[in-house]
Amino acid sequence: MGQKDFILLANSKGRALLRAEGRLSMYRMSKRGPRMLP
Repeated sequence: MGQKDFILLANSKGRALLRAEGRLSMYRMSKRGPRMLP
């Protein structure tokens, strides 16, 4: 696997992951209660 392949893979999968993590962090900040996730 070359660097270009890795970047393309990171872009497609990273975007979905970032979206999910952003939702989790926003949810956590809005709740301000005991954390269910580490």
